[in-house]
Amino acid sequence: MSVNNKNGKNGAGGYPNNNVVGGKIPALTKVAEGFSKEELLDKLRQGVPQSAKADPAGADPLLNMPAWGEKLKDDELGALADYLISLQPKTSGSEW
Repeated sequence: MSVNNKNGKNGAGGYPNNNVVGGKIPALTKVAEGFSKEELLDKLRQGVPQSAKADPAGADPLLNMPAWGEKLKDDELGALADYLISLQPKTSGSEW
């Protein structure tokens, strides 16, 4: 699996996707803010067929997230979820 895919280096997102709100693929760096690990695993298993269309009458978006549940084992899905969660930027608070 290529880390440098259509989501950009380190999951930065920003690549164009037709007829989606915002017009671009969202960053994966915020996954941990929006989903628990279990919710993320469900999305990885089942896929995300389509993003919301910017124009409901327009064409379907070209890019979506496929289902990986029948292609990857549970431990592989868990490792992928852990990796996606690890992309979240570290806070800049000081530690002592």
